[in-house]
Amino acid sequence: MLANPASFSGRWFDGRSAAPQPVRVSIGRHELVIDAGAERPLQAHRVAALRIAEPLEHAPRLIDLPDGGMLETEEGPALVAALRGAGHREARAVHWQGAWPASLVALVLLVAGAAWIYLVGLPRVADWAASKIPVEWEQRLGDQSLKVLDGSGLFLKTALLPEERVALEARLAAFEKAAGLVPTRRLEFRTVASGDGTNAFSLPGGTIVLLDDLVDFAGKDTEMLFAVMAHEAGHQARRHMTRSLLRGLGGAALAGLLWGDYSSVASHTAILFGQLSYSRDDEREADDFAIAALRRAGVSPAALARFFNKVRTTKGGRTGPPTWASTHPDSGERAQRAIAAAEADDAAREAASAPSR
Repeated sequence: MLANPASFSGRWFDGRSAAPQPVRVSIGRHELVIDAGAERPLQAHRVAALRIAEPLEHAPRLIDLPDGGMLETEEGPALVAALRGAGHREARAVHWQGAWPASLVALVLLVAGAAWIYLVGLPRVADWAASKIPVEWEQRLGDQSLKVLDGSGLFLKTALLPEERVALEARLAAFEKAAGLVPTRRLEFRTVASGDGTNAFSLPGGTIVLLDDLVDFAGKDTEMLFAVMAHEAGHQARRHMTRSLLRGLGGAALAGLLWGDYSSVASHTAILFGQLSYSRDDEREADDFAIAALRRAGVSPAALARFFNKVRTTKGGRTGPPTWASTHPDSGERAQRAIAAAEADDAAREAASAPSR
């Protein structure tokens, strides 16, 4: 030890009794000595063998001893200097805590990093994962999700008569063939338990659910139904629902799919169902897909515009879950884009039929 080691008052817990004993603590080079009075021998410990807690403002420094005892001693610059002289080095976090500008920078970087992961990183991983998931996995996930939704009480059995469903399925299948679409793997009919169900929605793996209220809403305008189904086919083709589920559930969903635990992922579908919404880009992509499909089938894109305009005028732009027809972008804006496509087709036909000079 040095000739004049730093000395501090302290309290020593010997590990056998709950009562602390007042002691003097001397800290020299590489060594800490506890003096409990004439009745007890001095205790010497190498500083490197001690577990020294981080300093806390207005609290004593805690030092765990190798024999199971513990030492409390007054905190302050003198103790910090003595420990440093004895070879103890505080954790890097302690230095950051003492330098508030650096701590502030670290906090800002931490928040920015977390925000980037949530807003950019996770969506990118979800999009990448959705593009790599085998179709068979998506089909199982879609089937499990429908089972969960049916058991959630959100939907009831369709009120459409069997012959009505058969006729609709035949017309929609003929449209898909004319439009060059991949046939819908599973077309289901349901009605909502409460509220407005003027809608259709997609589930992963080629399942599309058509709600009774949408059939009533379209009435005799079969082309309007074609437009809605073409839009949902766009979500299927681009795997938008799978991407949304992966984004909503994050790593838990990806792990469940990788390990084949489809039921655990599907069990969250009912919870997320009302919260999930496609992005602006997803909706525009599905609209563009629908417009192209309608054109291939010889149906004017105006059919899609009629749907949006009717939703906007009769329902205030609101539809039942999921609200793909009422969420951003605005229904009026989407109708205008479909009308512009129809007008472009009309102009092209007029130009083609005009007599050449």
